[in-house]
Amino acid sequence: MSKVNVLLLTLTLGVLPSVADGLVRFTDEYRTTGRNAAFANARKCADAILAANDANVLPDDLAALLELSRYVEATARDRYRAFVAARVPSRSDGASAAMEKVFAQQDIIRQIDRDIADVLRNLPPRAGLLGSDRAEWRRMSLHPDSARVVAEAEALLGEPIPDTSDSLYVEFWTTGNRSNYQKPYFRRLVRLVKLTVAESIERKGRFLPALLATIDAICSMKSWVLPAHDRTDNKGGNLRGTVTSVDLFSSQIASHLACTVNFLGDDLPSEAVGKIRAEIERRIFAPLRLSYAHADRDGCVRRGCDPLLNWWICGVNNWNAVCHDNVVTTALALLDDPRERAFFVARALRGLRFYAKGGFAADGYCSEGMGYWNYGYGHLLMLGLTLRDLTDGKIDIFEEPIYRKAAEYAYGYRLEHGVSPSFADGCGAPSPANLALVRRVWPDLTCQAAEKASPFGVAADGVAGIYTDRYVSLLGMAKSHPCKTSHGVETLPLRSEFPVGQVWLMRAGRGLSVAFKGGHNGELHNHNDVGSYYLVSEGKLLSGDPGGEEYTARTFSARRYESKVINSYAHPVPVVDGRLQSCGRDFAAKVLKKEFTDACDTVVLDISGAYEVPHLLSLVRTFRFDRAKKAFSVTDAVKFSKPSAFEEVYTTFAGEKFGTPVVSVSVSKGGRTVRSSEHISNPGKIEPTRHSLAFESPVTEAEITLTFTVAEPIPSASHFRSRPDCRGISGRFWGNDAAPGQAAADRAAAGEVMVVNVPWSFPSNRIDWLFNPTEGRGAFNPEWTWQLNRMTFWLALAEAYRKTGDEKYARAFVRQFSDWLAQTGGVPPEKGYRSVGSPWRTIEEGLRLLGSWSVAFETFRKSPAFTDELLLAFVRSAHAQAKHLLAHGTKGNWLLMEMTGAYVFAVQFPEFPDAAAMRTEALRRFTAAASAQLLPDGLHDELSPDYHNVFYSTVSRIFRLAAANGLDGELPPVFRDLLCRGAEGPLAMMTPGFVQPRFNDCFTVPVSAVMRNALAVFPDREDFRWALSKGLEGRPPAGETPSRFLPYAGFAVMRGGWTPDAAYLAFDVGPPGMAHRHQDKLAFTMWKGGEELVFDDGGGQYERSDFRSYARSAHAHNTLLVDGLGQVRNDPVKMTEPIEAGWVSTSDGDAAFGVYDQGFGPQERRLARHRRDIRFDRMSETFTVTDCATSVDGNEHEYTLLFHLDTT
Repeated sequence: MSKVNVLLLTLTLGVLPSVADGLVRFTDEYRTTGRNAAFANARKCADAILAANDANVLPDDLAALLELSRYVEATARDRYRAFVAARVPSRSDGASAAMEKVFAQQDIIRQIDRDIADVLRNLPPRAGLLGSDRAEWRRMSLHPDSARVVAEAEALLGEPIPDTSDSLYVEFWTTGNRSNYQKPYFRRLVRLVKLTVAESIERKGRFLPALLATIDAICSMKSWVLPAHDRTDNKGGNLRGTVTSVDLFSSQIASHLACTVNFLGDDLPSEAVGKIRAEIERRIFAPLRLSYAHADRDGCVRRGCDPLLNWWICGVNNWNAVCHDNVVTTALALLDDPRERAFFVARALRGLRFYAKGGFAADGYCSEGMGYWNYGYGHLLMLGLTLRDLTDGKIDIFEEPIYRKAAEYAYGYRLEHGVSPSFADGCGAPSPANLALVRRVWPDLTCQAAEKASPFGVAADGVAGIYTDRYVSLLGMAKSHPCKTSHGVETLPLRSEFPVGQVWLMRAGRGLSVAFKGGHNGELHNHNDVGSYYLVSEGKLLSGDPGGEEYTARTFSARRYESKVINSYAHPVPVVDGRLQSCGRDFAAKVLKKEFTDACDTVVLDISGAYEVPHLLSLVRTFRFDRAKKAFSVTDAVKFSKPSAFEEVYTTFAGEKFGTPVVSVSVSKGGRTVRSSEHISNPGKIEPTRHSLAFESPVTEAEITLTFTVAEPIPSASHFRSRPDCRGISGRFWGNDAAPGQAAADRAAAGEVMVVNVPWSFPSNRIDWLFNPTEGRGAFNPEWTWQLNRMTFWLALAEAYRKTGDEKYARAFVRQFSDWLAQTGGVPPEKGYRSVGSPWRTIEEGLRLLGSWSVAFETFRKSPAFTDELLLAFVRSAHAQAKHLLAHGTKGNWLLMEMTGAYVFAVQFPEFPDAAAMRTEALRRFTAAASAQLLPDGLHDELSPDYHNVFYSTVSRIFRLAAANGLDGELPPVFRDLLCRGAEGPLAMMTPGFVQPRFNDCFTVPVSAVMRNALAVFPDREDFRWALSKGLEGRPPAGETPSRFLPYAGFAVMRGGWTPDAAYLAFDVGPPGMAHRHQDKLAFTMWKGGEELVFDDGGGQYERSDFRSYARSAHAHNTLLVDGLGQVRNDPVKMTEPIEAGWVSTSDGDAAFGVYDQGFGPQERRLARHRRDIRFDRMSETFTVTDCATSVDGNEHEYTLLFHLDTT
C-alpha cells in the first residue's frame, strides 16, 4: 500500500473523525454525485492538519495528501508552505520540494485543462455524426452497405434481448468459462449499434421501440464490466455493487450509448437520454475522477494504488487506447461543460503517453500481435481523428512519431494480402477500416485493402471489418476528406524487418511466405516462443506457430503457462534436455547474423537464452528462405557440456483452411531420431499436430535441419480418369473367399445392407451413415455404425459394374458416397474420432483405403455418374484419411490395418507430393508392428484366428501391391519370413475340418485365405497346397508326428493324423494374449470322425449384452469354476520365452499340461491352483484329461468342471 493510502487509513485528526473516514466520504461522494464537491474532502483533510497543528503529522504526509486535491489555489499554498517550514528541518526540506512539485504539476495540468477547454468552448457536445446532420445521413443511406445494415436490424426486431443473468456472470469464477456470458453480452452491444445505425439511416421510428428496450436492458445491468475483468473486491465487486471500475467494454457500452444520443438527437426520448447520462456518470465518469485523483505526478496510476483498479490509465497495452478512446468519445458526446470535456481529454492525452512509450518497439512492432493492433491502435486512430476533426487540427496526437511507425508496422506485417503471422495471442490481418483511417492520417500510406473499407464495417465484397458506430462516423465523414488511392495490384516487398522486435517476414511472390522471430519471453500477450515461425502459402497456414487459445480464467492467471499453446510445447521450437522455454524478458534471443539477397535470406539466432539449462552451451537456429526453390529451412545446432536429450519440433494442421507442407529432415550430427506425433487440443482455436524428432540417445552436439516446401496442387479430374490403372488393387479381406455376387450388388444398390448379421434397408438408397438400428432395440452393438462405414458392399457394386457395365451400380455408389460426404464432411476431425457412432475410427479409415475405397475408385473413376467435383472430393478425403492414419495410428491389429490403408493410398495415388514419404513411413511402422506382433511359432500375439487372418491379410496386401507396381525392392526382407511363418502357424493349428479352432474372439475361420496368399509367394510349398485344396492336392505337413506344440502361443495340438476323420485336440496352456482374450486358460476343443465334439463357440458379436459377457467368461469354456466363479485375468501377456508345458510327442502319443493360478471372480481373488494334464494315445485315438485343483487360500472350495459338447 502506498504512503497516501497508509496516511488515509491511520491518521486521526481533531477536526475530522479520521482521514480514513475522509476517504470513505470522498469515495462515497464520487459514487453518488461524481462532482467536484467530492474533492473537497481531500482539502478538508489537509486543512484539518493545519488547524490541529499536530506535531506528529509529517510534512511529507501533507504533501502526499495534497496530491488528492483537484487544485490548491495560490492564496492557500502559503499556509501549507509555512506549516511545512515549521516542522523538523531534516524532514521539511524534502517535503517542501515534494509539495512544490505538486503545485507545479497542478499548475501545468490546470493550464492544459484551460487550453483544451478554450478549444472546446464554442463546440456543442459531439463525437462524430449528429442527428441534425441530415444531409450527411442521407448521403450515407445511399451507400451499398446501408441496405444490409437495415436488413440486419430488421432481423433483430423479432428476437428477444439476449439474457445476461447473474448465473452466467459467475460462471467465470466457478468454471473458468468466459464465453457463456460474453456471447449474449456482446450480442446486446451489436444489437444496440445495429438498431441505432438503422434508425439513423431511415428516420422512420420503426426501430425505436426495440432500441429503447435495448437501452433500458443495458442500463439495468448490474455490471457493465466483464466477469473476467471484475477482479475487484475479491471477485465480483462490480456485480455486487461494492465497487464500480471501468474496463474495455463498460467504456465501450458508454461510447455506444453516447453515439446513440448523438446519432439520433431529438428523435431519442428525453427519458432515455436522461437514463443514459445518469448511468454513464455513475459507471464511468465518477469512478474515473477518483482514479485520476490517485495518479502520481507523472499521471501514472500504479496497480495497488487505485481502489478501483483502473490500471489502464497508464497501461502500455491495448486497454489504454481502447478505454481512453471510449471515455473521451463519451465525454465529448455527452458533457455540456467544456471544462469537464477538457478534463477527460487532457487525462487521456496524458495517459496515451504510456501506450506510445510501451505499446510499440522503436521500429513500430506491436508484440501484442495484429489482432490487438486492430483493437488498440484502431481505437487510437479513432480517438486521434475525432479530436483532430473536432478541433480543426488544434489537437493532433499523430505528431507523436511512434504512431507513424506503428501504422507502418501494419503494412509490413502482412505475409500476403489479408494474412499476417499469429505470434503470441495475436491473430488476423490489418482490417480495411483501420487501414482506411491510417490513410486519412497519412495519405501516403495506402493499399488496396484500405479501399475495401466501409463505414458500416463490412465491405461490399464481404471482407470483414469491425462493426462499430465509430466507423460509421469516421469513415462516413471521410467522404469529404479525399485521400490518395492505390492503383493496380499492390506488390508486397521481398521482406519486412522489425530489428528491435526481432521479427522478419520473407516473401517469394505467389507460393510461399514465412515469418519468424527471436525476441524475448516477456512480451505483451506473451507466449514462450523465441525462435518460432509461421509458414503460409496461398493464404493457407502450412506449419509453425498455432497462435493463441480461447480465453478462460486460466489464460491471464498464474496458471497461464500450463497451456501447451502458450508455453513452448506446441510451438515449433526445440525441447532442450526435457525442458521447455522459460518465461520472462531475460529469456531472449541474440542475433548472430543477417544476410539478405533477392534469391535467399538468412537470419541466424542464438536461442539458448530462452532455456534454463545450465549445461546448454549454445543453440543456434538458422532460418533460410530460398525464393528460387520456394523452400524454407530451419537448422538447429546445439552443444552441451554433458550428454543431454534434444528434441526437434514442428507442427502441421488438418482441415481445408490449412495447406500441406512437404517436410524433409536431415540430421548432420547426433545420430538417429525417433519420430512421434501428438494432436494438441485447443478448443475453439487452431489445433496443431505436434511432430517430434527426438534424438535416440543423449547428445553433446547435434545438428538437424527441417526443410519445408509446398505440396503440389491436386491434379485434375481428367487426369485421374485417364491415367493407367493401379495394379494389384483387391477387395478381398478378412479371409473372405466368395465373391459377393450380383444379387448382393442389387441389394446394395437399393440401400439394403447387412452389417454384423443385422440387415437394414434404407429407402431410396439414402443411407444414414451415422445410424445404428441396434440402438434402443435390445443388445446395442456400436460396431454396426462403425462397420457400415467400412462400405464393404461397395465391393459388390464394383464387381457388378465391372461385369455388366450397368451405370445403375455407379449411380448407387455415387449416391452413397455423396450422402456420406455431406454427413461427415469428408475430412477426419482431430478429436473424438473413436467415439460411438463416429465414422472416423482409424480402423475404419484403414479398412476403407485398403479395400472398398481403393476398389471403388479404380472401378468407377471413368463413370459419367462420378462427377468431377465428387471424384476430387473422394481423392481429397482419401488423402486426408491417409494423413490422419499416419498422425493418429494406434497399436495392435488396428495399426496393421491403419498402416496398410495409408500404404495402399500412397501406392494408388503417387501424384501426391507426399505419397513417397507416406509410403515410406507407413511401411516402416507396419514392418515394425508386424514383426513384433508375430510370435516365433507363427501365430499373431492376440491369439485369435480371426485376427491372425487380419495380420496375414495386411502383410500379403502390402507384399502383392508392392510387387504389382514395381515397388517390391522397397520391402524389407522380413516380409517373406512373416508370410512363411504366418502360414505355418495356422497350418499347425488347423483342425480336421480345415478351419482354425475358435479360441478367443473369432468365428469359424477357414485356412484357405491364408494358404492361398502363402502359396502365391511360396509355390513350392506342397503342405500349403494340400491345406488349400483340403487334401486333394499336395502333401500334408511333414514331421516325426502330426502333433505340434507352439511354445510362444501356448497351444498343444494333438492329432492322430492328417486325415479328415483323425482325432484332434487343441489345448490352450499359454498366456491370455495381447487382446481379444477370453477367460479360457486350460480350455480345449476336440474333434473325432470329422466332427467337433468338445467345442468353443468363439466370442460372438461385439455387442453390449449379457450373452457377450457370458461368451467371454470362463462359464462358456471348457475349464474350471471355483465356488461358481470363473477365472479372471485381464492383463495382456505376451510370452518372450517358450512356455513350459511338459510337451512330449512320440509315435505312441502326446502329453502336455497347463497351470492356472491367477484370479477368480470379479475381484480376481487367488482361490485355487488348477493343473490340467492331457494325454493322447495315438493307437486308440483316445484323450485322457486329468484335473487337479488345490486351494491356495487355506479354505475349502467347491470345484466345477465345464465341458461344452455337441448335442446334435
